[in-house]
Amino acid sequence: MSQSLSTRNLHETLPKNGAKGLELVVAGGSGRSQCDIGYFHTLVACFKFGTLQTQLSLKPETQNSDNSKPGQALPAPSQPLAAQEPLKQEVGAAADEGMFPPLTSTDLFSLMWDVGAIILEKLDTKEVLLLRSVSQGGRKWVDAVLPFVTHLVCNSDADCTQVERTLCALMQNHKMKIRKFTARFHHQVRDFPALAVMASGCGSLREICLSRSSCVNDTSVCALVRSCPRLRRINLNGCTKVSQSSILEIAHRCLELVWVDVGRCPLVNSACLVSLAEGCPRLAHVNITRCDVGDTAICAIAKHCPELRHLDLTNCPVSNAALLALGRYSSKLRTLLCGANRRLDDTGIEAVSDCVQLKHLLIKQSMMTDDSLKLLVERCPMLRRLDVGGSRCITFDGLGAAAESCPSLELLAIGSCVNLMFEAFSTFTRRSTSITRLVLSSLPFLTDALLQEVVNNCRMLQQLDLTGCIQLTDESLTSLSQLCIHLTTLRLEFCPLVTDLSVVTFATHMSQLSHLAISGCHLVTTGAISFLIDNCPALEFLCTSRSEIPEIARLTEASRNKELKIEVLP
Repeated sequence: MSQSLSTRNLHETLPKNGAKGLELVVAGGSGRSQCDIGYFHTLVACFKFGTLQTQLSLKPETQNSDNSKPGQALPAPSQPLAAQEPLKQEVGAAADEGMFPPLTSTDLFSLMWDVGAIILEKLDTKEVLLLRSVSQGGRKWVDAVLPFVTHLVCNSDADCTQVERTLCALMQNHKMKIRKFTARFHHQVRDFPALAVMASGCGSLREICLSRSSCVNDTSVCALVRSCPRLRRINLNGCTKVSQSSILEIAHRCLELVWVDVGRCPLVNSACLVSLAEGCPRLAHVNITRCDVGDTAICAIAKHCPELRHLDLTNCPVSNAALLALGRYSSKLRTLLCGANRRLDDTGIEAVSDCVQLKHLLIKQSMMTDDSLKLLVERCPMLRRLDVGGSRCITFDGLGAAAESCPSLELLAIGSCVNLMFEAFSTFTRRSTSITRLVLSSLPFLTDALLQEVVNNCRMLQQLDLTGCIQLTDESLTSLSQLCIHLTTLRLEFCPLVTDLSVVTFATHMSQLSHLAISGCHLVTTGAISFLIDNCPALEFLCTSRSEIPEIARLTEASRNKELKIEVLP
């Protein structure tokens, strides 16, 4: 298979679910390369079976006992055979038309190692088992490709024993050199001992993601870290059973660590983070969102990790002392997220301005004033995303300075900045035409005239939040739909003057609109929303106050075979 097809085009043609993409790869390369018809028959059939399980099912050639042990043949699903002959006829007809000309064995092995590994890496381990059990050809192909797979994905359910057996069999039978492991173990699973077993044979592991795996505990993490000391990225976000024991073990073992996420881990404290900073000086990305840590931990991270580039302190009880340390030691910092914190004022903001490479700053509900904002934007001209929502001390002067000093600003969030006036934002929009994401929620001064000026100057808007802007009417929103044609996300919740006219114009002019929130817009009727669903092909998410809409949408999306998530709020 040609190199251009197997590597350059594969990521563009293969969708995230991994299944139907193989057909695209095959069809797209039919005119440029040749392939063995038998293997492609097997691959197309297997991938269709593996993902369209609501329409097709299969019976594996052989079934293994549920009592199979690691090292034996992989367990196979037991599902009845249905619709296999029509699929074979479909694939056979495609082959008869010359879509799959024969290939040499050299090209076939190129497909296995190059494209095959990328395909399997997009599948869950259970889908790999399903693919392997369809036919003898599928089994041979999967077994040949597995040793070259470097990313393993596992999303478990309540059948923890099955998942454990699957992982152990994959690791021991095929000598996989896994470098990345992604898993999510749901809350029904009480424990996952296979994590330690898998790690014992996977010293090549460099990245592990266990985000929101509530069953993962210190025992599993410590065993994993002991077996894989060369880990560079660890994601434990939302692992509520992980405590300081795991963090201390990581600090002691993983000296090459550069990326760590322990956000939403309530048992993680300042003491263990100090040890982590001292033991892992290469850290560049740290997320400690909603952890009970204070200034001591942040000061240690800033002092011992000179390569720090990303720091998320959202909802952490820190003060100006933490920002002073960052300004002194973290000269390479590019992203700082502090969340809502009224303990931060001009002293801390002025210190952060020494981080001249800063590109993304989020400090909501702080006590910063125009003076510190001016200093910040003057020293950090590379700022692209600025979120100062709820900062009530910012006025016209500060916002005007931001517009003049940061011409490349892409995101601006000034929701609930009640001291801003019409003139301030009018000046800003005329100078910041590059903005693509704008948050103007809960601004009492926002009128149709001001929004019209925003629309005239910011034609490249992709995301806009107008929640709670009670003065807006159909006049400005109609203009918005006609001029901002690239808009994909729009929030209009609790805008009481919005009517059906706005919703209809959205459906007519915004062909790329995928997310729309109009809950609390009580003048919008069911008919307008039905028209929107029927005429907005890109729509994926809709938030509304009409309780009857989900049933209407179900009928509409069934006719279009389209997925649409609907959230109904009072």
